[in-house]
Amino acid sequence: MTLTTGGAPDYEQHPRIPPHDAVPEDVDTVAAVAGWLAQANAALTAGSGELFAELFHDEGWWKDKHAFTWTYRSLFGKIKITRAFEATYEATKAHSMVLDSSVPPAVARPQDDLSFIQAHLRFETKVVVGSSIVNLVLREGKWTAWTLSTVLEELKDFLEIPRPYGSSHQLYYEDRRAAALNFDGQEPSVMILGAGQTGLSLAAQLQALGVPTLLIDKNPRVGDAWRNRYEALSLHSPCHSDSLPFIPFPKHWPMYPGPAKLCQFLEAYAGILDLNIWNSTTLTTASFDDAKGEWTVVVQQKGLPARTLHPKHLVVATGTSTEYRNAKEFKVSTSEKNASTGMDIAADLGEPVSRSPTYVMSLSNGLPLNGSAIYNENGPPIEVADRIVASMPYAVVKLLNRQVVARVAEQDREMLDGLKKGGFKTWLGPEDAGHLLLGLGRAGGYYFDSGASALIANGKIKVTQGRIKNFTSSGLALQDGTLHDFDAVVFATGFTTVRDAISKSAIGPEVANKIGDCWGLTSEHEILNTFVPLAHPNIYYCFCKARIDPWKSSTRLTF
Repeated sequence: MTLTTGGAPDYEQHPRIPPHDAVPEDVDTVAAVAGWLAQANAALTAGSGELFAELFHDEGWWKDKHAFTWTYRSLFGKIKITRAFEATYEATKAHSMVLDSSVPPAVARPQDDLSFIQAHLRFETKVVVGSSIVNLVLREGKWTAWTLSTVLEELKDFLEIPRPYGSSHQLYYEDRRAAALNFDGQEPSVMILGAGQTGLSLAAQLQALGVPTLLIDKNPRVGDAWRNRYEALSLHSPCHSDSLPFIPFPKHWPMYPGPAKLCQFLEAYAGILDLNIWNSTTLTTASFDDAKGEWTVVVQQKGLPARTLHPKHLVVATGTSTEYRNAKEFKVSTSEKNASTGMDIAADLGEPVSRSPTYVMSLSNGLPLNGSAIYNENGPPIEVADRIVASMPYAVVKLLNRQVVARVAEQDREMLDGLKKGGFKTWLGPEDAGHLLLGLGRAGGYYFDSGASALIANGKIKVTQGRIKNFTSSGLALQDGTLHDFDAVVFATGFTTVRDAISKSAIGPEVANKIGDCWGLTSEHEILNTFVPLAHPNIYYCFCKARIDPWKSSTRLTF
């Protein structure tokens, strides 16, 4: 346990299971939640930060997503909770916190030493309709919140556009669609740079709110972000947990679809939802007018004259690309590996150079212990699952992950021993929390096994440990002085930083430096500068796996 300078444990940065009593087997969950809600509504009515903070355990957390603070915050302890509530009360005037009757409160016992009542709630403020999940722990006969999440679900004055009735909307559809796509006589309110799954998901939700949105992408077709990746790529999480807004993946699809199916789906998704996308288009200049609060951008679409537009907001939703496709052209190669990509390519090619340990987990053992009960095709609706997963601060998730990671590692012992025998270094991740901090910190460094582990164990993939010193005429020289011959070297070392990508783009280094770094965790255990307002006005960074709905509150807030 890390200690502060005063010698007291730092439970904010290194939380523990809060001191509490076990939830009785015969507990009346509805009555327990009702009693806590009565106190909560009294605190909201009084506008008292102290009363609001008294709803929490001494080691309690309040995680807000735009409902009160208009950003992402995870607040630990009664002092910070009191201050945040008082700072936001006049603008929010929250009220009417009630039990969500569609999800009954239930007792959760995720670990032998932890039990709580989990309840789904609804509430309102002056401007939003929100959802909430509270995890109540019992101590000395009193129920208090270990964690409380508050999430913006709807802006009262900006609701989704209702379905049109009648057939008049079908008349001259192609002409009206062409005019909308070309933005004849209007400007986009939002321009999204990148039409991969993140950009498409965000555009779909903005369009549902009636926000004029334009996506631009340098690739010729929607789906090329997957179409042009290496053939061995696939989703590394079950597709039913990664569905896009409004149109889920088909139930008969493979659990882990590859790029050929995903690119077809994304292309169809864009067409069905009439998303406005300019392909083969690049951003050539971009400048922001502080007085007008808008951007002036020039975009160049292949074969057409340059176009000047004035969007209010820019969203950076660009991903990664690779020139590597498959192993057909190589006899033997090396992958300077970075977890999933490197291991997929290594399985294709045959010999990775590994410079650091990797967290490896089998899907067969890992998924049942890592949320499959929540993200399950026979489990709760995907929106409910999203709320549950997003309800706890990452510091708490890290705490709970350690026991899960240890159990998975024990079940994966044969696989991990085989990797060790094959010369591949593994570990349990930072703070023994598995892939969580690796994914949130650097979007890499872990591998959900899709076949390469067995190939390493049986010697079909040979692993070379070390750091590259320099290239030679026939391969690589490592820092330990050894020489290795290879036909080719494939770098799978991860992502360029967002700051670098923006700096090298038409947006430029001045804006990039003002924004600072994106991704990673803040001191409050929230994702840094992602789906939130940035230091520079009217520009945002968005990055996620296929599914974006857990962050849809930011769509309602920002635009």
